[in-house]
Amino acid sequence: MKKVEMELQEVESSMIASIGWKDTVLGIKFKGGMLYQFENVEKQVYDSLIKSESIGKAFSNKIKNKYSYSKFDEKIVINKEETKW
Repeated sequence: MKKVEMELQEVESSMIASIGWKDTVLGIKFKGGMLYQFENVEKQVYDSLIKSESIGKAFSNKIKNKYSYSKFDEKIVINKEETKW
């Protein structure tokens, strides 16, 4: 799956940094910097996840191992400059 551009909302969780949803694609960015995009996720699943008391538990129960996904490395690169000689 090609990466779907979407806005991610920061959440309070020990493992998840932010969550977003667009056109049946659920985006979950983990605190380590990896972004997972899950396919064919209904908006109501996203809504219940974002409102959960424990987002990590809700992810494990409602998303993990239930949807196809693609993984993208979203780690921040600092000072990436080309050196010209």
